[in-house]
Formats: sequence, C-alpha cells, structure tokens
Amino acid sequence: MSFHSYTSAFPRGFEHRGVKKADRIPLTDTVKLAIARTLKESNGQLSCGVSSLRQNFQAEEIPLWACNHETPARTMLIWHVATEYCVIAQCKTAELETLVLNHHTVAQQISSYCAYLMAFVPELLPDHPLETTRLFHEVRNEALNLLRKDRTPFEKHAKMKTYHRQHETTFALGIWLGKKLEEMRDDSRWKILADLWTEMILYIAPSDNAKDHIQHLANGGELLTHLWALLSHAGILERDQQIHGPD
Repeated sequence: MSFHSYTSAFPRGFEHRGVKKADRIPLTDTVKLAIARTLKESNGQLSCGVSSLRQNFQAEEIPLWACNHETPARTMLIWHVATEYCVIAQCKTAELETLVLNHHTVAQQISSYCAYLMAFVPELLPDHPLETTRLFHEVRNEALNLLRKDRTPFEKHAKMKTYHRQHETTFALGIWLGKKLEEMRDDSRWKILADLWTEMILYIAPSDNAKDHIQHLANGGELLTHLWALLSHAGILERDQQIHGPD
C-alpha cells in the first residue's frame, strides 16, 4: 500500500467512520522468513525496534526514544508514517538492488499490516482498542489535511519535505523520522526499517487476550494471532523493558 493511497483516504479504517474496509494485507514468503529469522536471533528477548538501531549502528543518528513513545500504537504509527515517507521518496530514485528491494518489501508490508491491525482489529494489540482507534484517526486526519490536494508521489514528497512541525503530533514525528531516514544510503535505510518492523511485529504479539486470539484462530487467524500462539507455546509471554527518553 503506497503513501499515495494511504493519504488519499488513509483507507485502513472503520466502515462506520466513513472509511472502506480493506482486504487483508498480503505478506510474502520473504516477509515471513524475515520474521522467523528475527525470532530465532532474538533468543526470546523481544525488542520494540531498539535492537535494530543498535545493530545497524544508528543509535546516534536516530535516538532510541524513537522506539519508545507512551504507547506501542503511537510508536507504530510514527514508524509507519516514516516508512511510507521513505517509500514515496524512493519513487524519485533508481531501481533498488535485489537485497535492498527485499528489505524494502519486508518493511513496507509489515508496516502496512500493522496499520491494518490498528484499523480493523485493535483488540489484538497491546493498547486499549479505543486509544489505538483514536490515534489512528488522528494521524489519518492530519495526513488528509496536509496532502488532500496532492495527486502524484512527487507532489506529496515535495509537500512533506518542506513540512515543519509546530507540535509534536504523531504524524509530524513520523515525517521528521522519515526525513532522517531519507538522509541515509538506500541499503542502510531499508535494512534498518526491515529489521525494525520484524522486531515490532514480534514485540506486539504477546498478549493476555486469549479470547479474541482464539476467536480469530477459529476463522483462520491473523498472522499476529499465529505469532501469539507460537510465542505462547515457547513461553514468551512478556515484552522487554523499553529505553526511556524524551517524547
């Protein structure tokens, strides 16, 4: 899902809020293998993305508190906006090499999937569903207000590139983060984002809300539900402590 489609309707929303219900986000084998690899390398120590920044030597360029806002939902939305910013910025450059393209695919698909979860099944996520819903529509509305008149990816990128935040909103922080990532080389940027999102999807999977997960399993289950079941079976029931810093 491109930033163009996202901001023209921010469509992963609720039907009763005037937003069309979307189909499930497709997740390729490349994405599933990346998640499995991250789980194996984590040794059961789940991270909200901090490990990605440290392992890619970017803890100075991007402060660790970028992975630690007051709720996981806000952190995910900030990184989702940043990821979509990078996707649209990439439209202006040359084609990516295969390995970098794989990282691009992993980052974009998991980012979109997490946005889908926030829009349609917030009860499966760590935060209270009402708070997740509120944050989602707050970002959607701010994106619409900024970009509703822009049609092409180039127009949207130009608008966001010159955007100066007046307040520390979720959307504004996402654009700020996207600009920081845009300054990096393609391979570094997409490696960081791919690693971060595979960490993030595992980080949000543990839950004590067995009832809703079991109901989803009965209907085939979301990927998140299958990850919840896998982690529960392995005895991974909690998340690691986060790095605290300014919001």
